[in-house]
Amino acid sequence: MPNYEVTLEGFTAHNETWDHIFQVDGKRDEVYIHSDVRLIDNTGRELFWGQKQTAVLGDRNGYPYRVQAGTASSSGGIRTGDHVPYAAPWQRKTGLQVDRPPMVLWSGDLTEQTAVAITPTIWEWDGGQDLFKTWGRVLVEKGPVIARSVGNLLTAVGGKPVAVLSDAVMTNVESGLNALFTTLTYITGQAGDRPIGTEEVNGQAVFKPVTLALNSKLADMVIANNFGYGNGIVGIQYRDSSRLAGNYMLYIKVVKK
Repeated sequence: MPNYEVTLEGFTAHNETWDHIFQVDGKRDEVYIHSDVRLIDNTGRELFWGQKQTAVLGDRNGYPYRVQAGTASSSGGIRTGDHVPYAAPWQRKTGLQVDRPPMVLWSGDLTEQTAVAITPTIWEWDGGQDLFKTWGRVLVEKGPVIARSVGNLLTAVGGKPVAVLSDAVMTNVESGLNALFTTLTYITGQAGDRPIGTEEVNGQAVFKPVTLALNSKLADMVIANNFGYGNGIVGIQYRDSSRLAGNYMLYIKVVKK
């Protein structure tokens, strides 16, 4: 049975988020990445559910538990144009880490009848986790819906010839399983962690995460194709509304071991 590994290689801050004028939480952006990971079969049965999360990355001044990242100051802080953990993060230059990129999100066996569904989200740290806890509850509540949708995806791609699967991969990456997730609303400007990629629609803040679902057939297609960063590497973009300003790209790598 083929064995695969999915890793978070790093990210690029194409545009930093709007921040408090006094930057009391650290210079420019401080972020962390949370990934929901599920293994699901073609009947919609969930075989495994886990989560991976990085440490807070950014300015360490006054926050010794953080991982220094970014160039906003001598102690870090992520600003527009920064790459983490290094330039061209899709090209790995160090060994795998436990709590920061590059890091393993999932490793295991896949078949055409089983898929791993990974939902990586990047959060701007602001010191309050009310919204993050709400997100955790959404993931629990939507678990059965995610499982059914991935099962349906496996059925849909099963009959497709390999030659056209690259379109299915890109569609899956770009639109993911966004329709599964409920609208999250909050008061813009209120202190608290929030997901980057938040849009404002009719006065509400709406967050639509991207889910990458891969069975062995789709994983092999990702590995065999270059989507702009080298074979096997997919860019997942989270872009805020213009007022919130953030625009980050995550780099996810798939390999067959």
